Amino acid sequence: MKIIDYLRHSYKDGNNISAQGLTAATQAGRECFIQYEYAVGGNESRTWQTLCAFFMGYCHSVTLLTPIAAFGDSSLFKGWLDRGFGDAVKQTGSNINGIHRILPKNEFEEACANALDGVREVFRQMNYGTACLAFGHSPIIELAVIGAGMKLEDVPSLKELEGLRFTQHDDGEITVEIL
Repeated sequence: MKIIDYLRHSYKDGNNISAQGLTAATQAGRECFIQYEYAVGGNESRTWQTLCAFFMGYCHSVTLLTPIAAFGDSSLFKGWLDRGFGDAVKQTGSNINGIHRILPKNEFEEACANALDGVREVFRQMNYGTACLAFGHSPIIELAVIGAGMKLEDVPSLKELEGLRFTQHDDGEITVEIL
């Protein structure tokens, strides 16, 4: 069995985490008693800034994994913003419902599969019986959950530093629970 706790990055100010985000992530690290062997983020600076702040408060050493492109990058987000993602989020009240609104069904399903592929890539880098802390973006985390089989209406809207636990079982099945 392998576990990934996949959390949304901390509070942001533009493309970086804010002073509030730095404080919140450091405090979350201080309050964390889970033993992670690995940590990873996507290609955007917010995820790595959140990881660094978290580990300023965390008391254990970890191995950093290769950044995961499927956790999101600026070209992906720009494409969604150009298609009205920001307005859709305002109208629906959540990132996952916003992205569901703007993407045609086949593109939405492809985005879910791609996001879950990112989770699988992290699992491939991990040893059996270990845990990884991952920071990423909403709605990509939620898309991965749908890729793993959760229904859209059951997916929580993640706020900063909230996340989901992905567990890869011995048979390869991936299950998800809310943290």
